[in-house]
Amino acid sequence: MAERYEDADGTNIFWPGYVDATTNLALNLLFLLVVMISAVFMFALEMGRASVEQAKTEQEHQQTLQQTVASEQTRAARLQAELDRLRARVRELEAAQTARLKRKNVEATGPAPEAGKGSSDLSVDDFTVAVRFRDDAVELLPGERERLAAELRQVLERGRAIIRVIVPPGFTETRRLGFYRAMVVRNLLIEQHLPADKIDVAVIEGRKQADAALVLVR
Repeated sequence: MAERYEDADGTNIFWPGYVDATTNLALNLLFLLVVMISAVFMFALEMGRASVEQAKTEQEHQQTLQQTVASEQTRAARLQAELDRLRARVRELEAAQTARLKRKNVEATGPAPEAGKGSSDLSVDDFTVAVRFRDDAVELLPGERERLAAELRQVLERGRAIIRVIVPPGFTETRRLGFYRAMVVRNLLIEQHLPADKIDVAVIEGRKQADAALVLVR
């Protein structure tokens, strides 16, 4: 009688509790699955976005690098052209320096005291000896005369001399000093037994920057 009473009361029926527990477990697992799927989806989305941004950054970096290389190549070409121009200028200066070294230079100092005439254009590099007088000097000191006489031997060997002084235009005093200086060199050549009729002396008007202190001999 007791067993029938317990069965009728339903105390031995356990499956509703089991169903509730199983349902709760399934719901929890489903919730965790949804969370994991959402996390994986968001992670994949962020990875894709990061990959796109990285590819874009690399492309921009590559473009910048190409622009930099092109700019450096242009700059290198410009520097090479400038270097070639400077080398050409150096060669010109070396050639001019070589031409100047072939010309002798004698500096003179001495006391000072009417002017000659002449006109034509000439190049300084065409002359063998250049005598530079200092300040208002129009004479040679004894030591300077000896030195200049030694330098004029090459001119004496030719048996003829050309003396030129280039002066600025319009300066009468400058022309006078230039003439005196030219005559000093002429007289020295005559003392060296060069006939006076073999010596051509002229004071020439040149540019405004002409140096009247320079007597050219060839």
